[in-house]
Amino acid sequence: MEEAGYRVEDLFLLIKTYPQPAVLNNTGLTYLARDVTRAANPSLDAAEDIEVCLVELERIPEMIRKGEICQNQTVMALSLCFFSCLKIRLLRFAA
Repeated sequence: MEEAGYRVEDLFLLIKTYPQPAVLNNTGLTYLARDVTRAANPSLDAAEDIEVCLVELERIPEMIRKGEICQNQTVMALSLCFFSCLKIRLLRFAA
């Protein structure tokens, strides 16, 4: 279970990135989590500030366009998620 209190049954890596290679040597790992359930209250470290906002999936592209979701790693992750889901749907219809 991760720190926000959700349990994930199906998790796979979408992409590995280097968010700020000119300044930092950190790696960004973006995962798609499926079969997610609320299992406990959030368990945050003292320095963490995390807010869980549940939003209907259909609203996300509009929220990105309006600037309501604007952090670059989050926008990239959600865009990849939508692209991956669309690709999976297209492959299912082609079969």
